[in-house]
This record gives sequence, C-alpha cells and structure tokens, in this order.
Amino acid sequence: MFNRLLEILSDCTWKSIEEITPDLRLSQYLDEIGFAEMAFRIEDELGVKIPEEDLMLMHTVSDVWAFIRKADRQG
Repeated sequence: MFNRLLEILSDCTWKSIEEITPDLRLSQYLDEIGFAEMAFRIEDELGVKIPEEDLMLMHTVSDVWAFIRKADRQG
C-alpha cells in the first residue's frame, strides 16, 4: 500500500518516487486542487476516504501515511 501511495504522490506533486520523503511538505507542491486530487486518488485506489477537515491537517507525506494506516486498522 505504501508503494502505491508513493506513486500517487509522485503523480500529484510531479516529483520522482525517489524524491518523495517522509518529511516532504505537500503544500510546497500541491495547491487546493492538488490536495483534492490526491485525496480522490487515495480513496479511489487505496479505498481510504480522507474527510476535508483531516486533509487540511496533512502537511507531510508522514501525515498522509499515518492517516491511511490508522484508517486501514480501523477498517
């Protein structure tokens, strides 16, 4: 699942997978539409819905991954 997340983030940020690090600040590469696209793709491809209020709290790749892991455990 983590590898698929890296692919999604690479597509959305236009960064290579190798450049996607846990502390990468998403706001440097995504605008409001980019965040929405990322959330849509995560829901579509990973089956994890990210509510808008949670999306606004995601600043780094680590934040996104932590949310996905938590949602998957509760799943």
